[in-house]
Amino acid sequence: YIDDKKKHARGHAANAEAEKTIQSATRLVQVLAKRYNKNYARICSLRPKGHDASSDNSAGARLKPINLDTDLTIANVAAIRTLGDSKITGSWIWARTNKEWSTHDFVQWARALMQKRRDDEAVSLRCEEFRRGREACRTFEGAWSKPAETVGQCRGMRAYAYKQVDMYKDKCAEFEAEYDGARRKDVDSKQLDHMRVSVCSLLF
Repeated sequence: YIDDKKKHARGHAANAEAEKTIQSATRLVQVLAKRYNKNYARICSLRPKGHDASSDNSAGARLKPINLDTDLTIANVAAIRTLGDSKITGSWIWARTNKEWSTHDFVQWARALMQKRRDDEAVSLRCEEFRRGREACRTFEGAWSKPAETVGQCRGMRAYAYKQVDMYKDKCAEFEAEYDGARRKDVDSKQLDHMRVSVCSLLF
């Protein structure tokens, strides 16, 4: 966003536009940090009694709650260093850990990200199959409705057509019920991309 600030350095309107971008990013950081703190509290509550974090070498044990006032700021890289900058202690978020741990954690994170994307794709494809199955049943129902309601058609043909109409109507209802039962109530049935649905409508 520093580059955006430089790009819009001339003109009041341009500066205001750049400021909007910065403010939007700041609000998003606050939202994500609060969500992280909630998830961190849930993880702590699920740990067994007497859990010793100091002897736990897992990646989760090194996590801490985020201080919204101090942990989300860094030194201004675009400004000249001033007296006292070297004494400023950065947030634990930016602290470097054991190199082997970092490599291991990155590999695990990359694998988890790839798995999440595959799962998101599978969910999106499955939802599309539900929609296509439902629409196909509606199409066949409409197609069989024409001969069923055609005047002068033999009784046997009309009876068979009505039977097909009822069958596809029932199938459509089954697709609808299964699809509604598999989705969260706040997710639109017409939504094509379910990437954000699996993570509470936010990025991974």
